[in-house]
Amino acid sequence: MTNYLYYPETAAPLERIVPSICPSRADPEAFSARLLSVNQHVISAVAVCTARTPILIPDQSAAFLNLAPLLACTPQQHYVLAMLTKALSGGVVAGLAEFLWQTKLLGMAKHLYVYGGDGLGADNNLGNGLLQALDQYDRAITHYDGLLMRGVDGLMLDAAGKRVMAAIEKTNTLANLKSQQAYKKFSALLKRSPQPSISAVNQRIPILENRHLQNLVSLAKGLEVINHGVVNLGGDIGQTNLSASTQALLTEIQADFIKSGSLPFDGASATTLVALSAAGLIINIDSPGSHAQKLQRLQHRFV
Repeated sequence: MTNYLYYPETAAPLERIVPSICPSRADPEAFSARLLSVNQHVISAVAVCTARTPILIPDQSAAFLNLAPLLACTPQQHYVLAMLTKALSGGVVAGLAEFLWQTKLLGMAKHLYVYGGDGLGADNNLGNGLLQALDQYDRAITHYDGLLMRGVDGLMLDAAGKRVMAAIEKTNTLANLKSQQAYKKFSALLKRSPQPSISAVNQRIPILENRHLQNLVSLAKGLEVINHGVVNLGGDIGQTNLSASTQALLTEIQADFIKSGSLPFDGASATTLVALSAAGLIINIDSPGSHAQKLQRLQHRFV
């Protein structure tokens, strides 16, 4: 069995919400009573659910979950989780939180010093492959920019651009591999859930243990939602070290991502596109077909 978090879009009586989230084989009255018993902190005395405040849909292990860190999130942080869940599905949101935890991206985002010539910085533990790939990506852009600032062109600049393209390819190969494993894991939990409504299933975030709750809290606090399936992990970006041409290029990359809203897809087949931009580290979650086109556009900006 699996616990789930559900974010009501608007304030509504519990009796209006129950039909959309009650498992098809469960007794609605018993289910309502169980919801009230584990959600007294968010459901009012007159059984009204607050908009964008998470409701726990419990299984037998719900008593072991610590909801306090999640409930301490600000309304804006809850909005991040609710908006992403509606746009991408709860399975993808849980998978994204797991992916960012496994790769340490959320933990190091606030120390993300890029475009400074020293990669991601000596203070960061680059022990996993994705961080190492990002470090190479950052160094490749900085080297490319240095050639532009010195007026170097021709074969040397072309070679530097190809190194950036190779770093982008390596980074995204690793990001896709790790993220898709997480998307598939959590999307499968939604598929096994007996629900009367597919949309209600997709708008629930599966929770297996307290670590998953903590990952969601970190996700809500560490991300800026730019547009539907596009999020930003902004750090201290050393843009002043870059030439005007490269800054403009990175701004174009950011704008291209912002225009790229997510498309409906099966969460298990979701793809992840990672790019360093003028804003920081941008992540775009999208369908497989769009992913290949965007990756090609991103790479070709450097040749």
